[in-house]
Amino acid sequence: MNNSGTWTGFFTYDKTTGSRNTFEVDVQFKMDGANKVIYGKGSDDSGEFELIDSLLTGNIIRFRKKYLNQENKDFSIKYAGQLKGNTQIDGKWWVPGGEKMRGKFFMRHKGYEVCFI
Repeated sequence: MNNSGTWTGFFTYDKTTGSRNTFEVDVQFKMDGANKVIYGKGSDDSGEFELIDSLLTGNIIRFRKKYLNQENKDFSIKYAGQLKGNTQIDGKWWVPGGEKMRGKFFMRHKGYEVCFI
């Protein structure tokens, strides 16, 4: 499985109007010992971030998103989702301890986007 490359997507906040916040991230799928993991660097409206502390088990994936230029170095956002067809991931995100800081996300490998002319 080699899904590495540019992925695009969006996340939404629970209990809001459902507006989509878009992002783009360069993702690397690789092995770390016996574990399948991802690593990525990308950006959204809040700034540049990296994907860290990931684990891919079957089609279930978990990772953290950490912004690079933030004052609170311990702050991160947790993600858990399902890899579908090796080209899409969707699931939920949340900030631990942040009751209203949660929502859904979707991302797709840019090489598999459908274009309509």
